[in-house]
Amino acid sequence: MGLKKLKEYRSLKVSDLKEKPLTVVMYDNFPIVFGFNEQAIVPGRYFTPVSVFFKNNALKTDVDVKAAKTELLDQVGVKYYSANNYVELENADMVKAFISPYGQTPYLRQQGLAEAEIAETLVDTILGEMKIAFHGSENGFNQKLLDLVTKRHDEIIKVQPKVGGVQAGAWSRAVTTLNFDEFQEATRGFRPITGEINTRLVSMGEDVDLKILETTTGLKGLLEVLSPGSLMEVMDRGVTGFTREPLLLAATDIALRKIKPFEKMQYDKHFKAIKEAHPQWSDARVKEIAEDLAEKQAVEIALQYAQHRHATVGLQFYFRDLLQVCVLYFCLQNPPL
Repeated sequence: MGLKKLKEYRSLKVSDLKEKPLTVVMYDNFPIVFGFNEQAIVPGRYFTPVSVFFKNNALKTDVDVKAAKTELLDQVGVKYYSANNYVELENADMVKAFISPYGQTPYLRQQGLAEAEIAETLVDTILGEMKIAFHGSENGFNQKLLDLVTKRHDEIIKVQPKVGGVQAGAWSRAVTTLNFDEFQEATRGFRPITGEINTRLVSMGEDVDLKILETTTGLKGLLEVLSPGSLMEVMDRGVTGFTREPLLLAATDIALRKIKPFEKMQYDKHFKAIKEAHPQWSDARVKEIAEDLAEKQAVEIALQYAQHRHATVGLQFYFRDLLQVCVLYFCLQNPPL
């Protein structure tokens, strides 16, 4: 099974996946969901969903879910009254630090939710996603997988030195020790059968997954994700009468390198603007967003040249991204006068 990881996720229907591909997707997602142990809120305070999940019996009962929710909301400055399902803001700075990085937050604010209610919604979402990722469904409970992870956790804390009386991140490390065969056996009978599942994987084998074009935008994105052979395979499927040309990769690479100075200028501008607008965001996050914006603008500049009237006559394509690849190639072979 030839696979490659994308930078972005896309949804696939579970019903469209055979058993092994579904298991591979679940296995790839598993350490992403449970390998993350903490989010710094304020100095000395952390949001720790993974350890809370396992501490509360992997959310086996409603009592476990409420206990986990109460503890997580307390970690971010919100008091949760489970008896009447009510939340109360206790520390505005902690709540703001918790909810700010999440993409859902602006939308939830637009819906009129208070800060404490946004925190509650995010915690409910995180717990729900963890439960489905671990047990395969909202109502299932995979005791076999829990026993396996618990065994690995116990082995780790026997040898891991304590820091402040606890073994930090032991549950997350336990999750990452599972190999595919162990995971496949432990999740048998606990895989989803309906709905959708998010994945960053794409097939790189003989059957090229053309849905890659839905999430990998721009010329540079296609070149990064597809191997030369796969790129030609996609082009053959999407273009009528277009001949394979090895020069495509070399020509596009040259074009992208020539617009690097412009891309760097745009990156610097975006980095400064984003940092000023969101000072609480980490440099790594700001860098990722600024790079993405600058890259897209640089490619669009290249395509303005490519879309000269002498270069675009007679080309018909199925996909927008494929159009960008091929028009740029055609332009480089037939420069305007």
